[in-house]
Order: sequence, then C-alpha cells, then structure tokens
Amino acid sequence: MVINTPAKINFGLWIGEKQEDGYHTLSTIFIPITLYDTISLMLCETPGIQFECSSPNVPHNETNLCWKAARLFQDEAGLHQGICITLEKNIPAGAGLGGGSSDAAAVLTGMNRLFSYPLTGTQLRTLAVQLGADVPFFLNPVMSTAGGIGEILKPVSFPWQCPILLVIPAVKISTKTAYAELDRSRTEKLISIDYEMELAKLTSLADARSIIKNDFEPVLFSLYPELTEIKNHLYEHGSLYASLSGSGSAMYGMFKDEITAKNALQSLKNTYWTAVVYPL
Repeated sequence: MVINTPAKINFGLWIGEKQEDGYHTLSTIFIPITLYDTISLMLCETPGIQFECSSPNVPHNETNLCWKAARLFQDEAGLHQGICITLEKNIPAGAGLGGGSSDAAAVLTGMNRLFSYPLTGTQLRTLAVQLGADVPFFLNPVMSTAGGIGEILKPVSFPWQCPILLVIPAVKISTKTAYAELDRSRTEKLISIDYEMELAKLTSLADARSIIKNDFEPVLFSLYPELTEIKNHLYEHGSLYASLSGSGSAMYGMFKDEITAKNALQSLKNTYWTAVVYPL
C-alpha cells in the first residue's frame, strides 16, 4: 500500500494555557497543501516493525512517529503480523509543516485498511491524540478549524485557492523551546480567538494581515531576525499575506497568481529551501 501524505500550514495560530498533560490549548486553521511525503506499507514475515526512510534527518528507530503509530496500532488491534514501513521524505522536518504527524496518521489509516479495518474511527482518533496534537487532523486532511489541543476539528471553506510560496531557512526551532519561550514571555491575560469567526471577517486576503496572527511570531522573530527578513521580503515581492507556520521555521506567503509567486521564489531560491504549492 502506497500513501501520499500532505503537509499543512497554519492560517493563524492562537496558543492558550498549558494543560496538566503538557499540551497547550490552541485555535488555528489547518490548510493541507500540495507537498507530500510517501509512505509504503507491506506485510512482512518477521514479527514487529521494520522502518526505512530516505532522509537521515529523521529518527530511524522506535522514537520515529511512524514507528510509534505502528506499535500503538498493533497493540490496540492485538496484531502479531509484522509490518514494513518505508518513508520517502519530501516535507522538510522540524519546520512547522506537520510532516511527521502526517506520516504517523498515514500509518494508522493505512494499517487499518491493510488489516481490513479492525479499529473504528474513534479508536484511530484516540491513538492519534496520543501521538501528537496535529495527528488527528491528518487522519482526514481537509481544511479545518482546530480547537482543544488540535483534536477538535471542523471543516471550513477557504475562499482563496491561491499559490503559496514556502520558504524555509536553515535555522532549526525546537517546538518545545518555542512553547517555553512563549510561556515565559507572556504577562497579560489570554483572550481566546475563534479563527472561523476571524475568517468570516475577511473581505480580501490582504485583510488577514491585521486580523490573522500567529502567537509564536513576536517571540521567535526576536530570537531569529532572519524570519522577520523573510516575511518582509515576501511582502515586498507581492505576497498578499505572509506568516510563520506553526512554531516554524517555515514561512509562507500567499500570492494572487503563480507568476508573482514564482518571481518571489526566484529571489529567494539561492538562499533558502523554497517551493510553490497550493491548498488542497
């Protein structure tokens, strides 16, 4: 079984209080995009899990989310049949694009099909939450608002099917560090944001500049000025809206047309990892 697993960007990201389980509440809009990893699943004679990946930048052992997903599935379904997982990695790791979460979700849904659906949708969602806050979204990656810790999902329409330029600098941002810095920097009472309501306020994509915010930006932009430079560059080259995705380091700009987006790409491609993608 071969599965293409999409990346995502966050259109707005509000981060709430840290919970007892270590997760933060949040509000965001997940937009799946046309950038994919590829997961191949195959039954194998050897019991347990075998895992291979094309990239040296991700763990190749039981700490990998794909491996963890397969183990959780085997335990929940009571399976002893061995599984071989091959991951062709195209989504940059650790960039806020959800590649690892998407891969893990694909392992859950793929194994469920491969073994003739021993688990219900509810069971899969329970396993997904155990793996990470973004994983439930990727079980059915359609554009959605997300609440709770990311597991409360509601499909939403996005009126601008515009090209998106991804720009990823070499800087690596630890998600754990990003959350710790955000918690440390806060001094005011948190006011929750409903991004579905915020989306309804927009009469144009350019309106989002003053309405749709990512809470990580003020903290991370002060630590990594390069991110500010990229955002400014995207606006200077015609982006209608630009933002950090998740806790970074990926930046993205939304453009009115592909020509403008590709012209902006040309101005950045010699310095950063870049790609023009579209919402799914």
